[in-house]
Amino acid sequence: MTTAAEYRAWAEESLKWAGEAKTANERDAYLKIAETWLQSALRSERLSTEPASTTEHEWVLPPFREWRSTGTALK
Repeated sequence: MTTAAEYRAWAEESLKWAGEAKTANERDAYLKIAETWLQSALRSERLSTEPASTTEHEWVLPPFREWRSTGTALK
């Protein structure tokens, strides 16, 4: 099973690629990939710390661009 740390590492790598992108479309694609990896990390963390639930819950993150505009950075 993939760990949240691995998902976050892939997100960080995607952000690095986004910074090196030559076009806006390429950058946007890498940012979308990074967002997907971060969502996966959150799901992985939730599943590893909470008991199994019978209800469905969908995680909704703010758009990645909003995180960037507020100064939130990956550590």
